[in-house]
Amino acid sequence: MGTLKQYTALLIKLEQQSFGLAALAGQIQEKLKSAGDFINDCFLPSSTPESNYKNKIKDKICLQGMQFYAYHGASAPERELGQRLEVEVEIFSDLRAAGKLDDLAHTVNYAEVYQVVQEVVTNSSYNLIEALAEAVAAAILARFNVTEILVRIKKPVPFIPGCLSGVAVEIHRYQ
Repeated sequence: MGTLKQYTALLIKLEQQSFGLAALAGQIQEKLKSAGDFINDCFLPSSTPESNYKNKIKDKICLQGMQFYAYHGASAPERELGQRLEVEVEIFSDLRAAGKLDDLAHTVNYAEVYQVVQEVVTNSSYNLIEALAEAVAAAILARFNVTEILVRIKKPVPFIPGCLSGVAVEIHRYQ
């Protein structure tokens, strides 16, 4: 795979040979330049001052495979009999201080996050898992110092006819 300079040189050569592709070559050249800028901005943060990439930090804490028995759903059987729900949460926060200082006070305590999720999921009842996901996200954003959150809620055995491995909702919210 060639470099951006090699591709640019090839395009200039095409343009010079006048195959009627000069305009197209110029457009492609601009796209490659933009792609190069995008790659530098997104994947090479060490080449820019810290102040320029501070908002690009994507540290996260993941709570995976949480399972709760709860009473959420649009149908009467779901709300009366209940069902198992699987919940996953990704919390985005700057974790550099916690990594440097090795101190729980400088991070989001995932044991406390688990307790918040458990409380919301088991002590409420929503018709839609979309509403439940919103409630989980709102509770975590209100209590912890996080910039973004992603919440996934899955019904592994939904109360619908048919053969499927579950239904899920995923929401992404910002502070």
